[in-house]
Amino acid sequence: MKKYNTYLMLALLSIVLASCATTKTTSYSDPDFRGKKFNSICVYAEVEDLEMRKTLETKLADELKDNGIVTFIGIDLFPPTREWTDDQFQKTLKDIKVDGYLRVRLTNTDVRESIGNATTTTTTNGEKVKANRDNKEKYKEVSTSTTTVNRTKTFYSSFKTDLIEVASNKLAWTATSNSESGEWLGSEFNLIFGSFSSDIAKELKAKGHIR
Repeated sequence: MKKYNTYLMLALLSIVLASCATTKTTSYSDPDFRGKKFNSICVYAEVEDLEMRKTLETKLADELKDNGIVTFIGIDLFPPTREWTDDQFQKTLKDIKVDGYLRVRLTNTDVRESIGNATTTTTTNGEKVKANRDNKEKYKEVSTSTTTVNRTKTFYSSFKTDLIEVASNKLAWTATSNSESGEWLGSEFNLIFGSFSSDIAKELKAKGHIR
């Protein structure tokens, strides 16, 4: 039982480690906007896949909301079924009195698979057999071996994020981010989006652009 508990703990630990995501963000504030705080922000992701776009915008908006920012989700303000000119885009944001908008571009995604050591499991069972001479049934042990190759996937994403002041339409802050995650159970890039969103909020706070 003790050995079983040890194996269970190791299995759970491997799942936790596999489901972690990390992000590294580097950002720069324009000199004219250093320390300027934004109280309301629209999150707008330039991502063609609608499900990924909705997930990314929602996760980032939630992170900003947790920091006391009034947030708007781009896909709700700007339906992807319509074409939007720059003037229409700016007017929509000004009409709802948004201070700035975060334009997020998913610049790269990649999935890399690595192959680890093979694991062999041997199962031994008793099997009835007939003896050649007396035709009586006897038992013999039969061993079956199964070899499993351990494969792991690592997900990578790169982002370009710009914070633009709505009133002046000027770039106030820009950042590049690189994320990676050993994701599992078909979670795709959800963990990465969560890690990225958390890191962006942390960076904006460090630069004095949000509370």
